[in-house]
Amino acid sequence: KGLGAKLRISAIKPEGTYLVWLDLSALGAAEDVSAALRSAGLILSAGSGFGAGNQQFARMNIATTPKTFEEALNRLDLACKTLEANTSK
Repeated sequence: KGLGAKLRISAIKPEGTYLVWLDLSALGAAEDVSAALRSAGLILSAGSGFGAGNQQFARMNIATTPKTFEEALNRLDLACKTLEANTSK
């Protein structure tokens, strides 16, 4: 089970690193996504800090224990559900 299997987010497979780029564009506006992530207790590196045209991306450090990684995925899932609930209102 990976990011794509659990969430509606696509991940760019890392090449020799522990940093994963997540494409969050399907979740809505970058500001709303960022707020939902913070609200879920998850801090990711915003793609906008890595150059123009990267607003829809976030960088996630996965160099952690499996338990902590699973918790991060659960928080990411919570953020997605919050965004979906807000969109359907």
